[in-house]
Amino acid sequence: MMAMHFLNLATLWSAAAASTPWYEAALERITPPVFRAVDYDIHHYGIAVPDGKTDARDAIKAAIKACNTAGGGRVVVPGPGTYYVAGPIHMKANVELHVATGATLKFSSTASDFLKEGLTLTRFEGTEVYNYSPLIYGYQLTNVAITGGGTLDGSGQAGFAQWASKQKDDQNAARQAGNDTTAVCTRQFGEGHFLRPVFVQMMGCRNLLVEGVTIIDSPFWVVHPVYSTNVIVRNINITSPHVNNDGVDPESSVDVLIENAYIVSGDDCVSIKSGRDADGWRVGQPSENIIVRNMTCSTSSNAICVGSEMAGGVRRVFVDGYTNTNAGNVIGFKSNKDRGASIEDVLIRNIYSENVKGSTVSFTNDYHSWRGGDFPTVFRNFTLENVHTKNEGGHAPISIKGLSEQPITNVTITNLTVDDYTGSGPPADVTNTEGIVFNNVTVNGKLVPSPR
Repeated sequence: MMAMHFLNLATLWSAAAASTPWYEAALERITPPVFRAVDYDIHHYGIAVPDGKTDARDAIKAAIKACNTAGGGRVVVPGPGTYYVAGPIHMKANVELHVATGATLKFSSTASDFLKEGLTLTRFEGTEVYNYSPLIYGYQLTNVAITGGGTLDGSGQAGFAQWASKQKDDQNAARQAGNDTTAVCTRQFGEGHFLRPVFVQMMGCRNLLVEGVTIIDSPFWVVHPVYSTNVIVRNINITSPHVNNDGVDPESSVDVLIENAYIVSGDDCVSIKSGRDADGWRVGQPSENIIVRNMTCSTSSNAICVGSEMAGGVRRVFVDGYTNTNAGNVIGFKSNKDRGASIEDVLIRNIYSENVKGSTVSFTNDYHSWRGGDFPTVFRNFTLENVHTKNEGGHAPISIKGLSEQPITNVTITNLTVDDYTGSGPPADVTNTEGIVFNNVTVNGKLVPSPR
């Protein structure tokens, strides 16, 4: 009787779990960090003059250290005024960096300033390297936040952003090191090299919050949580239209909520990643349980994207509510045969976009920078609902291109409307797929049937 009793409880538990969508369960787990109600005003810890030219970095560092040592709290950058920061800010556990409304942290445009903490372990485009420090950085921290109504200014245009045209050799060297799985400690860049640092990168952190701030003029990707768990990015405003300036890039991270953000970016607005090629396999950490909702974006690239660096795999992605004033592709999934792994179990709904230059929906297996591998990515289980786009360019509104050896499987698109498509080709370009279903898909008012 006792054994039967436990079996029944297990059955009931399993049935209850199965009836709850995974994203609702994830939302219950994703909670903001909690800090001691103690403020540490940077003015009390050194020279902090809001004149835009006096270096306040030492005062900020000292306040962060004191806050951490005492058990945590809030480091306050008061407004109004601009505080010049000649180098990176390295966060510590149990610290909330609060940039008050009217205050700006303006970072130096001098590259050497970002070697003041030495070469920093980072992930550049999915490959681990030692490089210039991100402007704001944390490593293996618990409870860390960047909040407030103030502004973070990366001074990218005057500094690192100009390196985009110089980075090719170093970019290839980093990728080759990742492919060869050389010891990470030997992958040293920095002075004499041209790999741009990201703005905000937290690696291996738990309980992370980025909320309320305005972020402008980033050197490279803007908000980049890596190997992190329980991450919230919300109510932020990003304007950084330089080359390759993704807005938010959760990478190899779990239980992530991105919501209520306004992003103008020079590349993907939100891109979900998990490492590049063999280096991504070496780490072996997927991105999973990623929730993106209530976003407003403008980009010439993808509004919402998975890839291309996704060699650790991506699973369970939920996107709900996206308005784009401009987009290249609206919804993009991108990989190539160097990546392997899988992208699966994706639900995207309630998307509206104008001025689309690419496709409304795009799946590609031949994204650029292929290095000759033969490891096709598995794409399976996608549901797209309630998507409306306007002013489509010459590309097929729906482009789903699998490989003969690895078809894309189980894609259901329901209530998708494309107006003002100006291309001469068919509305759907679908090759090497299985289980593709269109329900009420229309382009320029004409119903598009499911592909055979």
